[in-house]
Amino acid sequence: MSSPEKARLQSLGIRVGKLDREATKTQAETLWTATYLLMGLKYSDELIDRLLEGVQNMKESVTYQKILREGRAEGRAEEAKRILKRQGSKRFGKPEPLIEAAIDAIADLDRLEQLSDRVLEVTGWEELLAQP
Repeated sequence: MSSPEKARLQSLGIRVGKLDREATKTQAETLWTATYLLMGLKYSDELIDRLLEGVQNMKESVTYQKILREGRAEGRAEEAKRILKRQGSKRFGKPEPLIEAAIDAIADLDRLEQLSDRVLEVTGWEELLAQP
């Protein structure tokens, strides 16, 4: 570990103690979550893990949980788009760039699931994307 990293760890250790003594549990969780997120803009995962080792309850923070939920929802939508394109390609052929862009622009998971259900009921990409 380099000297700057040691200095960061020592400084952080002092701040952890002060934060634990002076902040409420909710305040501390919020501050540690913000710290974690902001550190991600500048430092590597490994360094952040070392610097924040021992910080408790961040994963219980409502902010952290919200970020996880949003990430999971985005992941489900991306997977639904991938499946929709795959199913549609097998049935209608490769989508034109405008069709692909239209699918990529859909963020609503329910809409994507409805489209996946309709793939077997329609005759082409345009009909699939037309409002039912």
